[in-house]
Amino acid sequence: MQRTRTMTWLGCAISLLIGLATLAPAAQQPAQEGQGGPRGRRPMSVDARLKRMSERLNLTDEQKEKIRPILQSEADQLKTLREDKSLSPEQGREKVRQIRQATNKQIRETLTPEQKAKWREGREAGRGTKEGGQQAPPQ
Repeated sequence: MQRTRTMTWLGCAISLLIGLATLAPAAQQPAQEGQGGPRGRRPMSVDARLKRMSERLNLTDEQKEKIRPILQSEADQLKTLREDKSLSPEQGREKVRQIRQATNKQIRETLTPEQKAKWREGREAGRGTKEGGQQAPPQ
């Protein structure tokens, strides 16, 4: 009886170790380029964001030239904010919200009405999936 119980526990322990060993490599893989967002993942690069927007909204070269510095400014502000340890988490979230709202407003000003509608639809569809971690901009 004692031997059966010991063998059962040993079998469970081995199964647990095998299960953990198969999960470990997936957990150690770094975030891929272009994966962005909150919760410790590396933010999406300005180039990747601009490319994604361009593909989704069919941006003209002139629009890309206007939007690139807007995205770069946002990235710089968010980096500075991440490095600022004097803010509480609530203050940090509020500041992020303000930066993103300002960025969205500037981007909207460069888009055509059709592009604005498409952008709004894409952002609303992304709610709940945390794609980009942002909500649709208010009109």
